[in-house]
Amino acid sequence: MAAGRYNILIEQGATFNLQLFLKDANGDPIDVAGWTGCGQIRRTHNDNSPVQEFTVTFPLPTTDGQVLIALTPSQTQGIAVDRQSNATGPQIYYYDIFLTRADGFVFRLIEGEAKVSPSITRC
Repeated sequence: MAAGRYNILIEQGATFNLQLFLKDANGDPIDVAGWTGCGQIRRTHNDNSPVQEFTVTFPLPTTDGQVLIALTPSQTQGIAVDRQSNATGPQIYYYDIFLTRADGFVFRLIEGEAKVSPSITRC
């Protein structure tokens, strides 16, 4: 199974949430009980250190196949945006999300560009 491709927009200084629902080939929800997940944002695929790490959770009930991918406001604020070279648009990074099933099988769920829109307001 190939990872899905989905580009995301992260607003610097705001909460980021991406809610997904996993379904089988018949369109039925997949029970995600016992699953774990992780995901990172990097400037390029071969950078040694991530720019930020997502929190990946599986809200109850697990039988509905829900996966929540999140960043807090302080995490999104901490993602650097080079205003000089990106004055006309958001900073572009790359991300992916891996899931591990209860049986130990690991797969990449989703990947894509993570565009970061700079914040203006400082609350």
